[in-house]
Amino acid sequence: MPQFCKLEGHTREVNCCAFSNEFLVTCSGDKSVRVYELESFKELSYSPIKSFQYGVNHVTFNKDGSVLAAAGTDGKAHLFKLSKKQADVVVIFRHSDTNTMQVCTFSNSSQYLMTGSADGSIAFWDIEKKKKLKEISGHAEGLVHAAAFTPCDSFLLTGSTLGDVRVWNMWNNRMQPVLLTQAHEDGISSCGVSCITFSPTFHSSIDDPQRTYLVASCGHDNKIKLWIFEVAGQALRLFQTLSGHSGPVSGCAFSSSGKYLASSSFDKTIIVWDPIVCEQVYVLDAHSAFCTYVAYSVDDIYLASTSYDKTCIIWNMEAAETPMPVLPYETVENQETNLIQLGPSQSQTSQNHSSTQSHSSTGENQQQRVPFQQWSSSEVAKWLTEELNLGQYSSNFLDNEIDGTELTSLTTEVLQKDLGIGPLGHRNKILRAIKAMSSSAQQPNSSDINLQSLVQALPPSLQQLAPAVIQHYLKNEKSAPQAVKTSPGSAVRQWQTVQPSASYQNVRQEKLEAEKGIPDEFLCPITREIMHDPVIASDGFSYERTSIEAWIRKDPNPLSPMTNQTLKSKNLVSNQTLKMVIGQFMDARQDRMVEPAFD
Repeated sequence: MPQFCKLEGHTREVNCCAFSNEFLVTCSGDKSVRVYELESFKELSYSPIKSFQYGVNHVTFNKDGSVLAAAGTDGKAHLFKLSKKQADVVVIFRHSDTNTMQVCTFSNSSQYLMTGSADGSIAFWDIEKKKKLKEISGHAEGLVHAAAFTPCDSFLLTGSTLGDVRVWNMWNNRMQPVLLTQAHEDGISSCGVSCITFSPTFHSSIDDPQRTYLVASCGHDNKIKLWIFEVAGQALRLFQTLSGHSGPVSGCAFSSSGKYLASSSFDKTIIVWDPIVCEQVYVLDAHSAFCTYVAYSVDDIYLASTSYDKTCIIWNMEAAETPMPVLPYETVENQETNLIQLGPSQSQTSQNHSSTQSHSSTGENQQQRVPFQQWSSSEVAKWLTEELNLGQYSSNFLDNEIDGTELTSLTTEVLQKDLGIGPLGHRNKILRAIKAMSSSAQQPNSSDINLQSLVQALPPSLQQLAPAVIQHYLKNEKSAPQAVKTSPGSAVRQWQTVQPSASYQNVRQEKLEAEKGIPDEFLCPITREIMHDPVIASDGFSYERTSIEAWIRKDPNPLSPMTNQTLKSKNLVSNQTLKMVIGQFMDARQDRMVEPAFD
């Protein structure tokens, strides 16, 4: 068995994964669930399971692994009994006909199932009796995205896209609200809480009335939070905040031993934490797109991660226990992988914001006197620590004698292979900072700008504007002698507004070039424009809501824009997951987009 392997087969994003004692299961937006045997990770003969009308958002096993539940975009939870020969349907619970089901979770007794819907409702099901016991409007204004029972099943915790976590008393199946806390900010994409999970070993006996539980939540504020839930006092107290990801945290999972906590993120990395001392242990970097979920095998030997790159990667964590800096990625292409082992001194810790600002300003005062190209290796290490908050790599820079001159020649490959910086977000942060310093060093100050030469270099059609622009420029110079308020670049941008013809085509061309990098699944099949409110039609494809609604109105028996077959239903289901991912993607690339000043 290689130290880890990559499972391919899904044709759309892989949303979630789950282990039992015998199987690994993955689910995808391609409307399927795939089943692999645990011994060899070979896909079983009956896989994939394609009994879903729309994409599958979440999968989970009950405690003994005998039943699998899959939550679908069609608002249904499909329950299966799996064997090596077949998958038998136990029951299908219909939560909603018009809203997606984003999460489902079993009680620890395996007697009940909870499902959460995009309309904020929570449903409670009796599996043996195959019926709904209760449904409440749990999060009236937020999509229910996360849920977990306490190990004793006495309480249920749920989280929504508004960032709130709610605790429900489940005694006698009453589902009575106990408390509400704002656990995570709702983030740029308005998808606050993405996952909730309990440590399986932290608590004492479940019969102890004074017992406490350790619970982890993660969200789109890029953070994982550890909480102590007190059963007797029915209180949820913040224990620690883990900061290390540079993007929204999409999932988190405790190992069966409780020794580790793994988290997945839109920054394309998996981080393994020690949840007690709250330090990073490993950073795993091999996915080429957003990571969506993470799960440990029952025996803790394997860790599985899923991604928008349509793959599930299996990591051998037993091999990772041996002290080694990197675990090789053994694939057919012999592709290199990055699993970086971090010692306590290298682990990232959260810093006080004011303290960071203080150190930052001090470093600026000392280092602005000398061009960064003349920095010594110790000054580079100080800049890395104080300015970028990436001090865990400073020893690598010192060991390799990276001074200011060497900074200018760094590439993402050098940072990754020679300096041991695995996370792509960290590498990009360093390269952006170097580029910014280089640009700043080349930026002329007021004494370097010859206004007469600037005017003479203008086209005749623009020279008539020069007096007003120069007066505006000198006025800003006088009010702020230490900073050039109106640079030649900004002046040209103002002139472009008045006279766009010369540069309009150039700017438009740059924008078209930038749009080439947008994944095709983010574009509406009808308009070929990026979607802002994606919905799923009965043909299983996602469209911009206004476009598909207009398409359906044209014909009493509309055909699918993609398959040319009659649409079975005119119902449209909001694709919250795709909307979230598009929002995050656009936010991440916003600073790279060239926007015209004259739309």
